[in-house]
Amino acid sequence: MNDLVKLNLACGNTLFGSGWINIDIRRDIAHRNQEIFLSANLKKKIPFQNDTANIIYVSHFLEHLEPFTECPNFLNECSRVLKPTGVLRISVPDFHQIANIYLNDPKLFYKEYGYNKEWFNKVKTWNRRLGISVTFGHKMLYDIVSLTEVLEDAGFAEITLLSHHAQGLLPKNVSKEIVPTHVSHSLIVDCKNNKK
Repeated sequence: MNDLVKLNLACGNTLFGSGWINIDIRRDIAHRNQEIFLSANLKKKIPFQNDTANIIYVSHFLEHLEPFTECPNFLNECSRVLKPTGVLRISVPDFHQIANIYLNDPKLFYKEYGYNKEWFNKVKTWNRRLGISVTFGHKMLYDIVSLTEVLEDAGFAEITLLSHHAQGLLPKNVSKEIVPTHVSHSLIVDCKNNKK
């Protein structure tokens, strides 16, 4: 497995070891000796040559991209950098699950997505609180239908819905190297690069 090129894009403070290359725009991310870290603006370009990576992992980044320009550009970059039939694992906030939490128990929703936020008591109406809680810095929210659509538009195939720590389309044991974040409300899919 050490000969696989594995990229953890927009990693934030969640850096993977085991040969993963962790990339984020922030330069101040603390990392240990066994972790490889690069700083790059992923909204512009992934700093790798064409057909380089076997696996790309992206967690809770896509929703921060403008859906009609930045998101397609980023997914096209993922396709460019991935080898043919390389695997992209992507995790985003699950809009369907978040909406169900709100519809079934608004108090739980606000506890999880609002009350502990500094801005919550500054906003006077519950409707604004809902809007801010759901979009909180996000430019798009995805469910399986909308995520599948943007991935297919970028040329990805074999889009597979996953649970946390599922092997999915990854080689055996690689999924165990991934540290899932935002477990309570994530939509996770694997897909294959479909370029020839």
